Formats: sequence, structure tokens, C-alpha cells
Amino acid sequence: MGNSPDILNVQQIHTTICWAACIEMIARWITPEEAKNISLNNTVPLQKEILKSFYEIRPRAIGEAPINASELSMLANFCITKDNYPRIPDNLPYFTIIFNNLFKISCYEITLDGLPQFQFIKKKIASKNSFILRLRYPGLLGNVPHAVVATKTESRYNLNLLKVNDPFASFQSKNICAFSEDTSGLRKGVTAYLNYAELSYMNSANFLRGFVNSVSIVFNFVKAPLTIDSPATIPLETSQPVGYKSIDEIVSLVKNLFKNGVVYKDQYTVQRKKFTRQVIQTFFPSLQDFLAKRLGDEIALIPILYGGEQQFDTLISFENHAQNPYHFIGIRESYFPTLRQIKADQLKGADLRLQDFQVDHSEPNYFLLHLQQVDFRFMVLKNSPELYISLTHFPDVGLKYLSVYSYDEIRTILFKYFPLTTDSN
Repeated sequence: MGNSPDILNVQQIHTTICWAACIEMIARWITPEEAKNISLNNTVPLQKEILKSFYEIRPRAIGEAPINASELSMLANFCITKDNYPRIPDNLPYFTIIFNNLFKISCYEITLDGLPQFQFIKKKIASKNSFILRLRYPGLLGNVPHAVVATKTESRYNLNLLKVNDPFASFQSKNICAFSEDTSGLRKGVTAYLNYAELSYMNSANFLRGFVNSVSIVFNFVKAPLTIDSPATIPLETSQPVGYKSIDEIVSLVKNLFKNGVVYKDQYTVQRKKFTRQVIQTFFPSLQDFLAKRLGDEIALIPILYGGEQQFDTLISFENHAQNPYHFIGIRESYFPTLRQIKADQLKGADLRLQDFQVDHSEPNYFLLHLQQVDFRFMVLKNSPELYISLTHFPDVGLKYLSVYSYDEIRTILFKYFPLTTDSN
């Protein structure tokens, strides 16, 4: 087992700046006082200052201002629900430059054609280091990379598991910036334990089928100039995913992972968990998919309940016509934390169109839709797929929890509040 010191899990403030949240996590771990000073005693979002640093170093045309009018507007309105914030490109070592310029932290940043060997990650984490990984991530935006912070490794039951701090969590508040004089008020991301063989396959040329793929890794964080050279070569992971014959095999595996203290052992007690085998279809369309009325990528979820409420999801995928068709991707704190609490009477009171609908959580008569890049989440009725029940509460854009929307109503919201995002797709 490899385990780095506790790293604060921070939620990204906007759906496209996972990279800034990961920089914040590492900065608050390596240089907590410096991070506090830059954020003016945590009264200014640190991710806003990180974004400003990015704007200051990105390439400019001759004569262009160091920060242009559009970028100044983005900074000024940082705490308003909107999007179109930049993803970090890989044409320059932006992580390295921002860490050095803003926090005086040195590190290495390398781009690979796949994930590094698990043993390489394990050895580094065991030496009290950590990684930022920018990679294709299960359940988020197809082939667009997502950044996470790797904090721990576990090897058990013929699995190599990577624990990550995932800054993408449930955005449910009008006040999207959290301010406090310490870090207790910062919104938290979720933690996940991911099957490294499956993660490696998702980031391989075989899976992407012609898409250009790259994985960025950032590591060896120190509050001083680096005194060792970056590795000349980093071997890539070559392990292959292994399928399971049935859902029950995966449920049994997950039970053992919890009960033997392999996952979340310091966070929740095993005795209060309820392990289910109800499979919920979950689709992760991009805006482009949604506007073309496509469902997008699919990952099935098996909820794991804690204390009567849904707390975790087992992530699985299905391979048609395979002898062992079910694949265990990992376990994650849920992106849909309130799903299990929804009752039929709540929905009937919400909209007349749902008068005859009964929520069935034991044999789900709905599927889930997680619309990205804007982080809209919906329960969709299988017998009424034209109705979208919102699991997101964004009242400032007209989206309310458990309210019912048609496709055209959601489309109107997208074009009104996220015009640049929708036009770019």
C-alpha cells in the first residue's frame, strides 16, 4: 500500500477548471500559509488567483494586453454561475509554471501516450509524494480530459486500485464560492477508488479508436528547487481489464473491499452499509450530444447505501457478447447523493405530468442523465423520456430541484445562460 499525507479535497468552482482545483489541493498541502496569504485569509477563491496566473502566462499575439477584456470579465464574475472558463491545454507546461510563479513550488510535468505503470505511481506515493493526473476519466465528458489528484494505492483481490481526490462534485448552490477564514468552508470534492487496469485501458489507443490521446502527469512537488532530474522515460501500464460473469460477482467484490478495510476504512463504518444490486443506467452526454438528442457515453451505477442515504456508486461497464461481460471500474462517492431519498409523492406534487408515476428504486424505472459541461443532472422516466426531473438546484439559471422540464425548456436555458458553450459545440 502507498499513501501520501492527507490532501484537502477541494471542489472545482466551475465545471471546466478541474485543473485549478487540483493545483489548489497541492498548494494547500505543500504551502498552506502561502495559499492562505494569496487567498487573503481565504476570503478570495484561490482558484480565481490560479486562473489569473494562467491568463498571465498564456501565449499572446503581438500587442495584445496581458489579460484581455473578456478574461477580466471572467475574473470579475468568477462567483456567478456561468461557464466558458478555459480548460488547460498541453501545449505548454502550465502546471509547472503556475506552481512556480504563484506558490514557488517546483515539480515535473510530463505528457505520456497512456497511464504510467502502477508500480511507478505506487513507489512515488509511498515516498510521501502525490500526482496530478490529467486523463480520460470515467463518467466525465467523453474524450475531454479531467484532472484529479492521486493520493493512495491499494492492491487486493487481483486488483490495483488508485485512490483519487476528484474535484468534480455536485454543484447545488447559488453561492458557488465558499469563503471562510480557514479551509473548513471550502466545498469538498469526492473521493474515488479506481481499477487501474480499466483506467489504463480507457486511456489507451485501443479504447479511443483513432482519437489523439495524451495523459499529463505532474509530480515531485517540493517547496524548493528540484535537485534531481526528471525521469528520462516512464514505462506505461500494460495490464488488461478483466471481466466478470455477473453483477453478483462485482457486488461480492465490493462488499469485500469495504468489509476488509481496503476502501473508505477511515471514513465510514461498514456495519451501516447496505449493498444493493440494482443497476441504474447513467448517461453522460456532452452539450453537443444533448443538442443532437444523443444520450452520450454510458456507465451503469450500483448504489451503495450508508445510513439510509445513498453515499457511494459502484461503476460498471458492459461489453456485449463477451464471455465475462461486466467490468468493475471503481467505487466513487456519489455524483447523485440525494437520489435514493426521492419519493413518488414529492414528484406528484411537483408537476401534474407525473400524477401516475411511481418511483421504483428496487427495480429502477428511470435512468440518469448527467449533462456536461454545465453539470445539469436529471432523472428521466423510462416510460416518459421526454420529461426531465432535475436533480440539480441552480435557481439563478431557472433550474430547480425536483422540477420537471421538457427537452425544449432545457435547451432554452442552455442557450440563454451558456451561449458560448453551446455555440462552440
